[in-house]
Amino acid sequence: MATNRLAKTLIVTYQGFTLIEVLITLTLFSLLLTLLLFGFRQGLIRWQQASQRQQFSQMQLSRYHWLQTLFQQTIVSDIISHQQSFLPYFKGKDNDMQFISAAPLLDVVGYPRPIELRLQFNQQNYDLYYREGLIHSDPARGLHWSNSWVKLLSSISNPHFNYQAPAVFMPSNFDKEDIAEMTAAEKRLYRNQAEWMSELDSEILFRMPQRIKFEFIDSQHQSHQWIFNLPTATEVWSLEAYSHEH
Repeated sequence: MATNRLAKTLIVTYQGFTLIEVLITLTLFSLLLTLLLFGFRQGLIRWQQASQRQQFSQMQLSRYHWLQTLFQQTIVSDIISHQQSFLPYFKGKDNDMQFISAAPLLDVVGYPRPIELRLQFNQQNYDLYYREGLIHSDPARGLHWSNSWVKLLSSISNPHFNYQAPAVFMPSNFDKEDIAEMTAAEKRLYRNQAEWMSELDSEILFRMPQRIKFEFIDSQHQSHQWIFNLPTATEVWSLEAYSHEH
């Protein structure tokens, strides 16, 4: 009798888990696995987003340095124009500008080329485009532009250029009558301090801008204000010598 009872006890002890216990275990394991996979997926998404933001920031930084080099090598010396006048060449508007630079993006540095930057509306936002003048194209012989535009920035909003005109004091020998007889265009030639303008034409002001400001909002809704310094008159000689040597 004792032997039979011991055998029954062993059978009951080693018969294994019940179906309910197995289902509960599988459910808990599935929940735990789901939580782990969800956390891994969220981490992967955040890593991808951070990588994309870094690539986007690097792209913007490279475009900033391109424009910085372009403006730093601007030719600000007097150039003979088609009107036989000796003036620096610069035409800037709110959405477009033209000037001469010794550091064109698509050519060898040291060969001055006419440069045009243009903001183009594309249904919802703006794109910033760049192009260069053809070889041997200049204000004296006429500006001839390439038909190839290069997109520097895309999907930006509220963009505009501004130009800082230098201070030019009115001659001390001008009296009130002389000032009263001046036209509005003539009065614009003089200012007591540097002034930001939405348009600047060197043929009208007889001056190059001191600085250029480019403001915009990128596709990630970040505001930017890029300010570029142009060379001064004392730096022009080195630019001219560099261009002639090459």
